[in-house]
Amino acid sequence: MRIVTIRKLIGPRAGLLLFFVCLTGATNALAAADMTAHVDRDVASRGDQVLLTITVTGDNRNLPAPDLPEIPGVVASRGGSSQSFQMINGAVSTSVTWTYYLRIETDDDVTIPGLEVMLDGHRLHSEAITIRVESGASRSRASSSPADRSTSTARRDQTVAQGPGDDHFVTLTLDRETAYVGEQVVLVFRYYANPFARGLDRPQYTPPRAEGFWREDLPPNRNFRDVIAGQQYEITEIRYALFPTTAGVVTVGPAKLDGVVNAGSMDIFSMMRRSGRRLLLETDPIEISAAALPEADRPKQFAGAGGQYRVRADVERDHATANDPLTLTIEVSGIGNLNTVPEPALPEVEGLRFFEPQSEVELAPQGARLAGRRVFTRLIVPESAGTIILPELELNFFDPVRESYRSTRSSAMRIEVLPDQAQSRGPIVTGLSKEEVKRLKAEIEYIKTDLSRIEHQGGQSYDGGGFWAMAGAPLLAIAGALAIRRRRHLLETDVGYARGSRAMKRLD
Repeated sequence: MRIVTIRKLIGPRAGLLLFFVCLTGATNALAAADMTAHVDRDVASRGDQVLLTITVTGDNRNLPAPDLPEIPGVVASRGGSSQSFQMINGAVSTSVTWTYYLRIETDDDVTIPGLEVMLDGHRLHSEAITIRVESGASRSRASSSPADRSTSTARRDQTVAQGPGDDHFVTLTLDRETAYVGEQVVLVFRYYANPFARGLDRPQYTPPRAEGFWREDLPPNRNFRDVIAGQQYEITEIRYALFPTTAGVVTVGPAKLDGVVNAGSMDIFSMMRRSGRRLLLETDPIEISAAALPEADRPKQFAGAGGQYRVRADVERDHATANDPLTLTIEVSGIGNLNTVPEPALPEVEGLRFFEPQSEVELAPQGARLAGRRVFTRLIVPESAGTIILPELELNFFDPVRESYRSTRSSAMRIEVLPDQAQSRGPIVTGLSKEEVKRLKAEIEYIKTDLSRIEHQGGQSYDGGGFWAMAGAPLLAIAGALAIRRRRHLLETDVGYARGSRAMKRLD
């Protein structure tokens, strides 16, 4: 019997090739970076809310959020961000997505300019987006208020080709069919599986598309058992919080579950073959009627927040020195979509300078209700000595439970500011003797402006052969190590080569 050994040998040239392939791969990864921006709708009317999504693909770790410039006729607030990783044929693709909440406050068309971010010294751009603003473009499709809110708990379970009685089926459910813009609606996806039937292998879940909604997950996912139509099922439940961003009839797309059901007999041979049939489960889309917020009694400072909130403000200390920065913290907490809640309007306070805010959102679902808090932090600088009163901060919001506008206020804050002693003294240094002044003068290196000539200090380091010899040394070391490894492998596996090597040594 003849045994043939197949070996994959890596020589010095392969090592060099591997080095340049890795370098080329890094360059290609950077070239593949891309930035896109899109909105959930390109036609709106005054008072509508539009969701702007910005996505950057590529190696975008620690990439800051793009700055959204001021857009005439638009009140913008930043939402959350998310990252995703995908591996296709061994290639890893990463992307980060930022969301912005835009409220249209004009009857003219709105243009979102092209945005840009810096990624590893390269500038990425997105295309400009135009939103056509039409009078009554979306409100004409909805009633002025949700119809018969007493029936808001009606549920709609819809499936395609599968249903109770089958071994596998899915449903998509809304807890109500009418809502106000910005009011939470609970969307529930359920997968039903007969525990005594063959399971769904390698299922791929595609969540429903929710254009025209702001969507947030409501973890955790639930697993439980129930009896449907006289048959027991194991149920997997996924819940979402949806907030309509535009008035009118808005559609939630279908959810899909794709997998393989083993069709062979329940024996070890069929299990080893993993034969089966593909099963695609899909729900029907669901429509919801979103009503525009009422115009009556709408506050002038209202910026589109919906839910039930309270606001609290605090300064890190109530005593400070002029020109000494302080941190102002404003916290909005409650039930609703905190991502779209704006910062309460800050009044102009004489002798107090405000800087741009930073915000963080912490979501903590309470059962089926999305709750949490949004914290705004600002640096404030008192510019003169005296007593500064920072008045109450007010937040106006629409309460969909009471169907009315409400407001919440923080407490006023008092800051005692002392004079800036360093500024009053000025930049003159006192208390030094003549000898100390002479010593300081001798230690100061002044900038020389009178240069008689400029002499050449030598060539560049990479002009000489020594530089390239040092640069090539690691590659030569790698090549040598590979050659030694190859020879050892031949000595251990190739008898003829080993005998020949020993014979040559004996001849020497």
